[in-house]
Amino acid sequence: IPDVLTNALESGQSSILNGDKDDAIASFEIALAIDGNNLDAKQGLDRALKLDQVLARTQRGKTEFELGSYELAIGSFEDALSIDPNWEPAINGLNQAKKSYADNLFQESLSKGYRSLNDESFDDAKILFEQALAIRPNSKEALQALDELNLKRIASLTKSLKYKGLIAEVNEEWNDAKSYYETILNFDSNISEVKDSLMRVNSRIRLINQMISFIAQAENLNDDKLFNQAQQALIQSQSIMNKGPKMTQQISKLEQTLKIASTPVEVTLISDLKTDVVLYKTGKFGLFEQKTIFLKPGVYTAKGTRFGYRDTTLRFKVSPENLDQRFVIICRDRI
Repeated sequence: IPDVLTNALESGQSSILNGDKDDAIASFEIALAIDGNNLDAKQGLDRALKLDQVLARTQRGKTEFELGSYELAIGSFEDALSIDPNWEPAINGLNQAKKSYADNLFQESLSKGYRSLNDESFDDAKILFEQALAIRPNSKEALQALDELNLKRIASLTKSLKYKGLIAEVNEEWNDAKSYYETILNFDSNISEVKDSLMRVNSRIRLINQMISFIAQAENLNDDKLFNQAQQALIQSQSIMNKGPKMTQQISKLEQTLKIASTPVEVTLISDLKTDVVLYKTGKFGLFEQKTIFLKPGVYTAKGTRFGYRDTTLRFKVSPENLDQRFVIICRDRI
């Protein structure tokens, strides 16, 4: 009897593997007739009774696989295994279908990614290339694609920023142009054309800031050193080709400022014939009661001294608009 039971179980398993439902059922029924509680016989009979369904789903999976419908094949093989988890043809078919599906998805992701890259749809390309890399971690093809994406993105951004920089220069938006060129050089510091553009823009920004500063310091341009510096800035700005309306307007303002600063204005100094007067950066005037002199517009400092009296200092501003400007320098406080 044990031998008959063993033979029946082996015959049933063999029939299942051969897809012979009827023989498998007959063999497992014999085994159960001998040992009604035999677990292998019960499981074998259950598998045999469902064999038609398993075979049908497995065959459907194979057909779908051969047609290249890998995702459908995976579903069919999984359906077969939900009925009989031990059905090896379905297990093998499922593994093969998953591998082919992954390979297909990998190639499709790369192909779509390169199409997006050619269209400069960089975000879409990155998603697709990263999807390919997730399917095949450390794949040389996917890693190379991501490197190409990075290079093309930088090249496209550089081209765009160079164009924006040129437009900003034309519109005299120098700080914006500087920002664009610096961004490019952060990607690649060896682009000589962009380095030259940045030097040109920085030079223009310095010149403009100097001009603005000199115009703002109009009252200090009676200082010869400062006046000469302002003149040099004016000469430099006038030599620029294609100045643009903003630069032309600044040049005009600085010209007017220097013209006013270089035109002396009549000023009357009043004293008491007892105070010794010195006008800094101008000269010593000594003792006088009233003296008319011509001074360039700006701020001046006069100092008065008298024996037995405290020194007095007068800081006054010569305005180019006022015709009658009088300033008193007298030491009044006894020591």
